[in-house]
Amino acid sequence: MNKILFCLLFIISHVLYGQDNADVQLANEYYGQGDYDKAQKLYAGLSKNFNNIPLIHNNYFFLLLETAEYNGAERYLKRLIKRFPANLYYKLDYGLLIFTQDGEREADRYFNRLIDDIKPDNYLVSITADYFVSKKLTQYAITTFLSGREAQNNPYL
Repeated sequence: MNKILFCLLFIISHVLYGQDNADVQLANEYYGQGDYDKAQKLYAGLSKNFNNIPLIHNNYFFLLLETAEYNGAERYLKRLIKRFPANLYYKLDYGLLIFTQDGEREADRYFNRLIDDIKPDNYLVSITADYFVSKKLTQYAITTFLSGREAQNNPYL
């Protein structure tokens, strides 16, 4: 009986995973074609399962920004940050949302706090600066590197 139950659960999990995978591909296709309404509906459903987040995050987040769904983006990112507090990229994306929605002054406060938190770790400094460069926020990248140098007392970093 236990073997039958295990096999049944195994088959069901693969069917559900396959369905999510097909939905991810379809959502990405809609997004790529510019059909944002259909893509957003699929991404919203997929985002409820945390296993899908690595597959959809970038497209879903930028879709929310492109369509000015700032409240939805904020709820989405806060949920991710709460669930994955060690993930620096979600925190950086939240700062990008603040920058996009509220402007540079509000983003300065948020990013400066984040830089203060990560500056003792050279690896996190590098990741953060790379993120800023990729988003064309070079002044924040420079600030990140300079703060890291000062915090680690190494002018060559």
